Amino acid sequence: PPKRRVGFEALDGVGGLCDECAQKGKSVGVDVGARRLWLSEPVAFKGNDSQVRDESKLLVGLVAKALTAHPGLAVRVEGHTNSACGLDCDGSEECLCLRSLPAKRRASFREGGGAVGFSRRRAEAVRAMILDQGVLEDRVDAKGMAGARRLCADTEDRRNNHRNRRVEIHCQ
Repeated sequence: PPKRRVGFEALDGVGGLCDECAQKGKSVGVDVGARRLWLSEPVAFKGNDSQVRDESKLLVGLVAKALTAHPGLAVRVEGHTNSACGLDCDGSEECLCLRSLPAKRRASFREGGGAVGFSRRRAEAVRAMILDQGVLEDRVDAKGMAGARRLCADTEDRRNNHRNRRVEIHCQ
């Protein structure tokens, strides 16, 4: 059998916790002592929207189960975008990401709070799903990070968008 670290727990289909998760390869790893949480894959969203795709709902459900199983853990859900804009991109001023959008999308981007608003809405969508499963509000925070912590500098190559456009879940 594989050697397991002390304090590490995988929430997946093992032991009948979630047969559907096991069949679909979804899992969340928790190391309570190190205050770390890992997801087997990124949370997926529908296009340029904040709606979580159906295939990621099981994964977010496992995060809620991990929090329920470990009441001493609290998390911060961070939304990130693929834009080069930072935390000051709230839609109030002309910025790099606004200039790169087609004219018909600029108004809704501005009204929606810019890159910060877009990333915050995604983080809040994940937070809402976790809260819907009974986790207390004060244990789950959501924050929009815009493009402040990009994993990849090249945002022009569409193959890189998924790396920067993501939600991360950090233990607090």
